[in-house]
Formats: sequence, structure tokens, C-alpha cells
Amino acid sequence: MHDKSVWEENHIIHSYEVDIRGRVLPHVLFSYMLNSAWNHVFQTEFNYETLAERGQFWALARFYFKIYKAPRWNEKVVVATWGKNIDRLYAIRDFSIRSDSGERLVAATSSWFILDAKTLRPQKMDSLGERFPFHHGTHALEEKLEKLVPLDLGGETSRFTVRFTDIDVNGHMNAAKYLQWMLDSFHFEVLRKRDLKSCVLNFIGEAKPEDEIATFAYSDGNIDRLGIRRVFDGRELCRAELLWRNQTL
Repeated sequence: MHDKSVWEENHIIHSYEVDIRGRVLPHVLFSYMLNSAWNHVFQTEFNYETLAERGQFWALARFYFKIYKAPRWNEKVVVATWGKNIDRLYAIRDFSIRSDSGERLVAATSSWFILDAKTLRPQKMDSLGERFPFHHGTHALEEKLEKLVPLDLGGETSRFTVRFTDIDVNGHMNAAKYLQWMLDSFHFEVLRKRDLKSCVLNFIGEAKPEDEIATFAYSDGNIDRLGIRRVFDGRELCRAELLWRNQTL
């Protein structure tokens, strides 16, 4: 694209990316958007390699997406993303996914840190604000990302172990895997009958290879609240709120 402030890429929904009803899986949509963010940043001086040379890396803090219509097997979609602005230590990035004909399917907003690799402390965004090609004034979602309240732990629903294929280039668990494990903690028939309407994710800690992870969940009226904790020390790693299409606020 000529406009460097917006990145677009095309996808075809593959058979291994859909559920039993032929709808693309939510964590796959999440992966599409995350990958488009990395591809966009790769075109700038704030890409993975350059930050690594400075002893820094990008870290996702919060993500919120709405599904207006889930793409289906073999459909073509266009994923677009752009940096929207800076809010203190956060870089705000939005996303949209539309059909090949232009129909809006998904909208999302997110906040990101640049962290020091040794101290894990957020870095100032001064240079980013001066040199990154922001696309100001355009919102996929206008909602401001807020911190989710700590989960009042209900019953443990599932356990997983972090394996080699779960780890990204920073040595941390891939962000989309948290959502996949949360979804897999539901009973089969629950997901078979439901359509996800929106998802809010807060990333709090980091999972590493061989960590045993436990998922917790409880229903608060018409929202499912979920959490992921590391088993050996109880450290909270991720919080989420899921709203389903057969439920209303």
C-alpha cells in the first residue's frame, strides 16, 4: 500500500481454521490481527530485530474485539491495521476485518508496551510518537481499553502445559494461545451452540516453557469471566470477558 500508516493483507479461511459449524475460530481471528500488527511494524524502525538490538521488545497489554459476522470456511477476508495514537506508556492500535466485498466482519482495538528485555519495565514512547506512521483520527472501535477487575476465582476448569509450539520468538507463550485455552475450557456442547460476540483480554504475566497453567471461569449474568494462572506459584497471567451472541448486555 502507498499509505504506510495503514497495513492490509488478505487471507483465505482454511479448513483447519474453522469449527464444527464452519465458522472461523476466534483465536484464529486474533492470530490474523496479531500477525498483521507484526507485519506492519516490520516496515518501520520499531520492528522486532531493531528493538532486539536495543534490548527491547513489543508486548501486548490489552485487546478488545467485536465479531459482527464470523467468516466461514473458504471465504476471503481483508485484515487492516493501523497505529492510532499514544496514551501515556501505551501505543494504541486498531484493526478491522472485512469480507472480500467490503462487509464489516470484525473490529478491534489494542494497547501495547515496549518493554526492556531485562527489567520488563515499560519504555517511554517519545521516539515512537515522533517517527512512527500513525493514522490519527480513525477508529475501528472508539471504546477505551480499561483494566478488567481481578477474577473472583470460581472453579478450576482445565489445565494445560506450555509446550514448544506455544512459544513465540520472544520466548513467551503466544498471546492467541491464552484465548484458545480459555475456549477449550468450555464443554463441547456449550461452544457448539454459541457464537462469540465480543472478547476483552488483559495480559498480566508471562507463561514460559513447561509451565503448568490452570483456567478458571464463572458466569456473571450474561458475561463469562475467565482467568489463567500458573499452577506452581498462583501467578495470574491473563483475564478475559466473553460475551456471546445469544446473550445481551
